[in-house]
Amino acid sequence: LTNIILSDNITAIGERSFAWCANLTAITIPNSVTNIGIFTFHNCTNLTSVTIGNSVRRIEGWAFYGCSRLTDVIIPNSVNTFGQWVFAECTNLTSVYFTGDPPTNLGFSIFYHANKAHIYYCTITDEWGATFAERPTAIWPHFLNAEGRLTGFVFDIVASTNQIFVVEMCTDMSTGEWSPISTNTITEGPREYSDMDWTNAPSRYYRVILR
Repeated sequence: LTNIILSDNITAIGERSFAWCANLTAITIPNSVTNIGIFTFHNCTNLTSVTIGNSVRRIEGWAFYGCSRLTDVIIPNSVNTFGQWVFAECTNLTSVYFTGDPPTNLGFSIFYHANKAHIYYCTITDEWGATFAERPTAIWPHFLNAEGRLTGFVFDIVASTNQIFVVEMCTDMSTGEWSPISTNTITEGPREYSDMDWTNAPSRYYRVILR
Protein backbone atom coordinates (compact mmCIF):
# COMPACT_ATOMS: atom_id res chain seq x y z
CA LEU A 1 0.00 0.00 0.00
CA THR A 2 1.58 3.28 -1.15
CA ASN A 3 -1.26 5.80 -1.22
CA ILE A 4 -4.35 6.50 0.89
CA ILE A 5 -7.14 9.02 0.34
CA LEU A 6 -9.44 9.41 3.33
CA SER A 7 -12.90 10.84 2.71
CA ASP A 8 -13.95 13.93 4.61
CA ASN A 9 -16.82 12.22 6.43
CA ILE A 10 -14.58 9.95 8.51
CA THR A 11 -14.58 10.89 12.19
CA ALA A 12 -12.12 8.33 13.58
CA ILE A 13 -9.30 6.11 12.35
CA GLY A 14 -9.45 2.83 14.20
CA GLU A 15 -6.86 0.72 15.96
CA ARG A 16 -4.00 -0.61 13.75
CA SER A 17 -5.70 0.63 10.56
CA PHE A 18 -2.47 1.12 8.62
CA ALA A 19 0.10 -0.54 10.88
CA TRP A 20 3.12 -2.01 9.08
CA CYS A 21 2.26 -0.34 5.74
CA ALA A 22 5.97 -0.04 5.05
CA ASN A 23 5.60 1.58 1.60
CA LEU A 24 3.20 4.31 2.67
CA THR A 25 4.99 7.68 2.27
CA ALA A 26 2.34 10.33 3.00
CA ILE A 27 -1.01 10.70 4.73
CA THR A 28 -3.48 13.57 5.07
CA ILE A 29 -5.96 13.20 7.91
CA PRO A 30 -9.09 15.19 7.03
CA ASN A 31 -10.61 17.84 9.26
CA SER A 32 -13.58 15.59 10.06
CA VAL A 33 -11.40 13.17 12.06
CA THR A 34 -11.41 13.67 15.83
CA ASN A 35 -9.56 10.54 16.96
CA ILE A 36 -6.46 8.69 15.73
CA GLY A 37 -6.53 5.22 17.28
CA ILE A 38 -3.72 3.23 18.87
CA PHE A 39 -1.09 1.72 16.58
CA THR A 40 -2.73 3.46 13.57
CA PHE A 41 0.53 4.08 11.68
CA HIS A 42 2.72 1.77 13.75
CA ASN A 43 5.99 0.99 11.93
CA CYS A 44 5.12 2.79 8.69
CA THR A 45 8.85 3.04 8.16
CA ASN A 46 8.73 5.10 4.94
CA LEU A 47 6.18 7.63 6.11
CA THR A 48 7.72 11.08 5.58
CA SER A 49 4.72 13.43 5.42
CA VAL A 50 1.82 13.66 7.87
CA THR A 51 -0.90 16.32 7.78
CA ILE A 52 -3.17 16.24 10.81
CA GLY A 53 -6.61 17.81 10.42
CA ASN A 54 -7.61 20.64 12.72
CA SER A 55 -10.40 18.72 14.48
CA VAL A 56 -8.25 15.91 15.88
CA ARG A 57 -8.55 15.87 19.67
CA ARG A 58 -6.92 12.56 20.57
CA ILE A 59 -3.81 10.85 19.24
CA GLU A 60 -3.77 7.49 20.94
CA GLY A 61 -0.79 5.43 22.06
CA TRP A 62 1.77 4.11 19.59
CA ALA A 63 -0.03 5.95 16.75
CA PHE A 64 3.21 6.84 14.94
CA TYR A 65 5.56 4.43 16.71
CA GLY A 66 8.54 3.46 14.57
CA CYS A 67 7.91 5.95 11.74
CA SER A 68 11.65 6.26 11.38
CA ARG A 69 11.68 8.53 8.30
CA LEU A 70 9.28 11.10 9.70
CA THR A 71 11.21 14.34 10.27
CA ASP A 72 8.57 16.93 11.24
CA VAL A 73 4.90 17.21 12.09
CA ILE A 74 2.46 20.01 12.92
CA ILE A 75 0.06 19.44 15.83
CA PRO A 76 -3.16 21.51 15.55
CA ASN A 77 -4.50 23.36 18.56
CA SER A 78 -7.47 20.98 18.76
CA VAL A 79 -5.28 18.15 20.14
CA ASN A 80 -5.63 17.76 23.92
CA THR A 81 -4.55 14.14 24.40
CA PHE A 82 -1.37 12.22 23.57
CA GLY A 83 -1.29 8.56 24.44
CA GLN A 84 1.86 6.73 25.47
CA TRP A 85 4.70 6.13 23.00
CA VAL A 86 2.97 8.17 20.24
CA PHE A 87 6.23 9.13 18.51
CA ALA A 88 8.50 6.55 20.13
CA GLU A 89 11.28 5.20 17.90
CA CYS A 90 10.79 8.06 15.41
CA THR A 91 14.54 8.31 15.26
CA ASN A 92 14.70 11.07 12.61
CA LEU A 93 11.96 13.26 14.04
CA THR A 94 13.56 16.66 14.58
CA SER A 95 10.70 19.19 14.78
CA VAL A 96 7.23 19.02 16.32
CA TYR A 97 5.27 22.24 15.85
CA PHE A 98 2.31 23.12 18.08
CA THR A 99 -0.16 25.75 16.89
CA GLY A 100 -1.84 26.02 20.30
CA ASP A 101 -1.32 25.35 23.98
CA PRO A 102 0.27 22.09 25.14
CA PRO A 103 -2.05 19.07 25.39
CA THR A 104 -3.12 18.46 28.95
CA ASN A 105 -3.58 14.67 28.88
CA LEU A 106 -0.24 12.97 28.30
CA GLY A 107 0.82 9.36 28.32
CA PHE A 108 4.36 8.32 29.19
CA SER A 109 7.42 8.01 26.93
CA ILE A 110 5.79 9.93 24.07
CA PHE A 111 9.16 10.58 22.42
CA TYR A 112 11.00 7.45 23.56
CA HIS A 113 14.17 7.10 21.42
CA ALA A 114 13.12 10.17 19.41
CA ASN A 115 16.18 11.91 20.74
CA LYS A 116 16.46 14.51 17.96
CA ALA A 117 12.97 15.92 18.51
CA HIS A 118 12.57 19.58 19.45
CA ILE A 119 9.23 21.15 20.34
CA TYR A 120 8.23 24.51 18.84
CA TYR A 121 5.21 26.54 19.94
CA CYS A 122 3.41 29.67 18.72
CA THR A 123 1.32 30.61 21.73
CA ILE A 124 3.61 32.35 24.21
CA THR A 125 1.95 31.50 27.51
CA ASP A 126 3.08 30.32 30.92
CA GLU A 127 1.78 26.85 30.05
CA TRP A 128 4.86 26.19 27.93
CA GLY A 129 7.93 25.38 29.97
CA ALA A 130 11.51 24.59 29.04
CA THR A 131 10.52 21.02 28.14
CA PHE A 132 7.48 19.14 26.95
CA ALA A 133 7.26 15.37 27.41
CA GLU A 134 10.98 15.45 28.24
CA ARG A 135 11.93 17.18 24.97
CA PRO A 136 13.32 20.76 24.79
CA THR A 137 11.00 23.56 23.72
CA ALA A 138 11.51 26.82 21.84
CA ILE A 139 9.35 29.52 20.29
CA TRP A 140 8.26 28.72 16.73
CA PRO A 141 9.79 31.67 14.81
CA HIS A 142 7.13 33.85 13.24
CA PHE A 143 6.58 37.33 11.84
CA LEU A 144 4.75 40.23 13.49
CA ASN A 145 3.81 43.82 12.60
CA ALA A 146 4.81 43.78 8.92
CA GLU A 147 4.56 47.12 7.12
CA GLY A 148 6.16 49.11 4.33
CA ARG A 149 8.16 52.18 5.36
CA LEU A 150 10.55 54.61 3.72
CA THR A 151 13.36 52.64 5.34
CA GLY A 152 12.19 49.37 3.77
CA PHE A 153 9.70 46.59 4.33
CA VAL A 154 9.89 46.07 8.07
CA PHE A 155 8.69 43.19 10.25
CA ASP A 156 9.44 41.79 13.68
CA ILE A 157 10.67 38.22 14.06
CA VAL A 158 9.79 36.41 17.28
CA ALA A 159 11.98 33.47 18.31
CA SER A 160 13.70 32.04 21.36
CA THR A 161 16.84 33.66 22.76
CA ASN A 162 20.00 32.52 20.96
CA GLN A 163 17.96 30.80 18.26
CA ILE A 164 19.69 31.10 14.88
CA PHE A 165 17.51 31.46 11.80
CA VAL A 166 17.71 32.59 8.18
CA VAL A 167 15.25 34.98 6.50
CA GLU A 168 14.61 33.91 2.91
CA MET A 169 12.86 35.77 0.09
CA CYS A 170 10.99 34.69 -3.05
CA THR A 171 9.70 36.94 -5.83
CA ASP A 172 7.61 34.32 -7.64
CA MET A 173 5.94 31.56 -5.64
CA SER A 174 5.30 29.50 -8.80
CA THR A 175 9.05 28.90 -9.17
CA GLY A 176 9.64 27.86 -5.58
CA GLU A 177 13.05 29.58 -5.66
CA TRP A 178 13.97 31.03 -2.27
CA SER A 179 17.07 33.14 -1.64
CA PRO A 180 18.63 33.81 1.77
CA ILE A 181 18.83 37.51 2.59
CA SER A 182 19.82 37.54 6.26
CA THR A 183 21.10 35.28 9.04
CA ASN A 184 20.01 36.33 12.50
CA THR A 185 20.26 35.42 16.14
CA ILE A 186 17.66 36.53 18.66
CA THR A 187 19.36 38.03 21.72
CA GLU A 188 16.43 39.52 23.62
CA GLY A 189 12.81 40.08 22.62
CA PRO A 190 11.54 40.37 19.00
CA ARG A 191 14.11 41.20 16.33
CA GLU A 192 13.22 43.92 13.81
CA TYR A 193 14.26 43.23 10.23
CA SER A 194 14.13 45.68 7.31
CA ASP A 195 14.37 44.69 3.63
CA MET A 196 15.71 47.73 1.78
CA ASP A 197 15.17 46.13 -1.66
CA TRP A 198 11.49 45.39 -1.28
CA THR A 199 10.44 47.79 -4.08
CA ASN A 200 12.73 46.17 -6.66
CA ALA A 201 10.25 43.42 -7.56
CA PRO A 202 6.47 43.38 -8.16
CA SER A 203 6.08 41.07 -5.18
CA ARG A 204 8.28 39.62 -2.45
CA TYR A 205 7.47 36.77 -0.07
CA TYR A 206 9.32 35.92 3.11
CA ARG A 207 9.90 32.87 5.28
CA VAL A 208 12.12 32.01 8.22
CA ILE A 209 14.23 28.83 8.38
CA LEU A 210 15.80 27.51 11.55
CA ARG A 211 19.52 26.74 11.61
